[in-house]
Amino acid sequence: MMTDKEIYDAYMKRVTPRNWRVCGLDMACIGAGYSMLPTVTPRDTATERDYHRGQKLGHTPIGNGEDKFLRFIHVDFDWELPRYMWTEVDTYHFLERNSQSTMHRILEMDIEKACSPYTTAHVTDMTKYRIKCYKQAETSEQIEIAWLELKANIPEGLMLTSRVTTNYATLKTIYRQRKYHKNPEWRVFCKWIETLPMAQKFGVCGKEDLR
Repeated sequence: MMTDKEIYDAYMKRVTPRNWRVCGLDMACIGAGYSMLPTVTPRDTATERDYHRGQKLGHTPIGNGEDKFLRFIHVDFDWELPRYMWTEVDTYHFLERNSQSTMHRILEMDIEKACSPYTTAHVTDMTKYRIKCYKQAETSEQIEIAWLELKANIPEGLMLTSRVTTNYATLKTIYRQRKYHKNPEWRVFCKWIETLPMAQKFGVCGKEDLR
């Protein structure tokens, strides 16, 4: 049997983004300098001067517009989270995702395996019972009521995976708002942000933010 720490560590690993990809680092740094050029010569490789500019602009305060080049650095990743976390993630406007759907797949899920280890047996048993009731419903009225009861009792701990796309500017905002959050899933996410290419150099999680 796993210890509490082993369960926690396994869960934190589960909610850490995976299959991630960062695109546009060089071109974002190059484009950030266009405002100072009388003519633009196309190129696709950034110089140290470009990176230095990115570092200077990236560390400016959120909201003043000088760090907007960070919006051109795109990040895609798979992220598995419980339902209660997705409602918080969706508050960020420049973050899009394609998710697993309870509408289409709840009847096929292994509820116990699909839920967070912190979802109690009482909750998962209730969901399994509601699935059974739906499958046994016969009349259209019974089916509709059973479906409403099932959807209204899906556990908040149900783990759903999304393919997420966002940018370094949004991650900069998330990092400053969530790095010491009560939900450990956010803290793990912020630790992952620290590992992304140039994230610390460009002020996404600058040294002044690290403890």
